[in-house]
This record gives sequence, C-alpha cells and structure tokens, in this order.
Amino acid sequence: MYLLFKPLELDGRIERLIVLYVGKLSDCIYIWRQNVVVAKSLGITQEEIDTLERNDTKADCFSEAQKAAFRFAQEALERIEVSDEVYAEASCFFSPQALTELLYVVGTYMLLARVARTGRVPLDAMPAAATSLK
Repeated sequence: MYLLFKPLELDGRIERLIVLYVGKLSDCIYIWRQNVVVAKSLGITQEEIDTLERNDTKADCFSEAQKAAFRFAQEALERIEVSDEVYAEASCFFSPQALTELLYVVGTYMLLARVARTGRVPLDAMPAAATSLK
C-alpha cells in the first residue's frame, strides 16, 4: 500500500487502528494479532487496543477523527458504499486523498482477512516483530 500512496496522507495511527478494526470486524485473528505489534510501535496504547478489541469505537480514548474513521470503515465493510451522513462526517476530518487511502486500507485488509481465513493461514507461535512504519 505504501508504494501506491507515498507519502501516505492518512495519519499512520489512524491507518493502523483501521487495520485492527477491519481485522476485528472480519473476525480474523491473524490480522489482529500481527497488527497489534505494529500498532504499539506507532504509539497506539494498550488501552486503545483493548477498547477496540471490545468493539467500543465510541470510547473517549479515541479522537473524533478516529471515531469518524471507524464509522467510515464499518459502513464500507458492511454496506460496500458509505452513507451520505458518514461520508460527510469523515470529510470534516479527512481530505479526498485521505478518504481514498482510508477506503484502500479497508479494502486491502478485507481481502487479506478473507485470504487468511479461507486459506486457513496458521498463526505463528509469536507475532512478527514490527518494523518502523513512521
């Protein structure tokens, strides 16, 4: 993804929270587990990770931009096309470029979740170490 959108306009923390959220919504343990490591390397807190794991995307630990990104991602995953209301809300926080990147992240990780689950990709004994994405 980073070669397609370089430099990435979308904030790296939001991008990784959305990766985790798509993994959660897709019930894909592989994506969740591998990306918790990356999330922590970007400064995402254990509280944020635990809250997202509980699917509490409206919690106070998330910014309004993050909450808008979660709503956008959920509708994109569940409905294919986000509602006008959700699109307008996300547009308050993200440029058209960042919204495109956000949609690309959702779509990419939806695909990866399906590959991992359908392909029965086994979990490694330990998640891979994170390389810096900053």
